[in-house]
Amino acid sequence: MKKATFFLFLAFLLLAFFLAGAAIGRNSRADRVTITYAAPAAATNPAPAEESVHATQPSQSDTAPVHTAEKININTAGVDELDQLPGIGAVLAQRIVEYREANGPFSSLEALLNVSGIGEKKLESLRDFASVGGVQ
Repeated sequence: MKKATFFLFLAFLLLAFFLAGAAIGRNSRADRVTITYAAPAAATNPAPAEESVHATQPSQSDTAPVHTAEKININTAGVDELDQLPGIGAVLAQRIVEYREANGPFSSLEALLNVSGIGEKKLESLRDFASVGGVQ
């Protein structure tokens, strides 16, 4: 009886560690951010050959990230673009494309709820990043 209890306790402990490790080690894409940097502006007046030119560090405005307010159009985006959306991985992006090919373009973001794997929470997290082409 003691051996059976010990092995049951050991199995429970192993299961608890496995579940805790799975919860801690989950990879979430919701916090992934893509930043595009603007190229420094080219000099419009090159210095004459006889003058000495001193190199300087680029100003803060030359290296500031460019933020665009452009949303990803779920009716035209491919798997790679959809994969950039928070909470959407390659598999879910493929499901969105397959659903769109089978049923036609999405009429609203709410239509994403028809795609397996997208629920209310995920839809809410996509509202700031996705559109159906001009309509939001």
